[in-house]
Amino acid sequence: LNNQNVVVNEDGNNLNYSNKNQLILVSKNDDPRKSTFERIESEMPEGISDLIVAIPHPEADILAKRHNLKLNYDYSDFLEKNDKFEQKDLLGGLTPKWFKIESSKEIDSLSIDGRGGFIKRRQGSGGFTVFDVLEIKDNKNFKMLFKNNPLDWYFEDSAEGRPCSVQ
Repeated sequence: LNNQNVVVNEDGNNLNYSNKNQLILVSKNDDPRKSTFERIESEMPEGISDLIVAIPHPEADILAKRHNLKLNYDYSDFLEKNDKFEQKDLLGGLTPKWFKIESSKEIDSLSIDGRGGFIKRRQGSGGFTVFDVLEIKDNKNFKMLFKNNPLDWYFEDSAEGRPCSVQ
């Protein structure tokens, strides 16, 4: 993109873009639950008509609606197209072994058994919702996320190889 307003966190000062975008710096936040879209509102320049998001977020939808911005991809699209349960069913044997988590007791038993693998969220977003089952016991972030949506999680066996995304 050229001649666009691009939102970056304060580390954006270290970026060396070869194009002519106007960087809008927002400060980092200690609370990972507070999105950039919540923090940008007071920093938005006049005249913006579109909001282009790489990863949809409910707060982006709210920001777009509040400011009558055209949005390229909304959160309901993300939830529909990024359903890991459906992707796993579709890929069948091409994906590591997995199962839906039915309760926190299942997670506890996996930790006790020492079975290597990962607890992942149904509508995941990379490393933010991927937890090593052997390191999960005292992870406050996982506990908070799991508590809010306990049936949206699954266990996946570890797999050797190069990581990649089905998206």
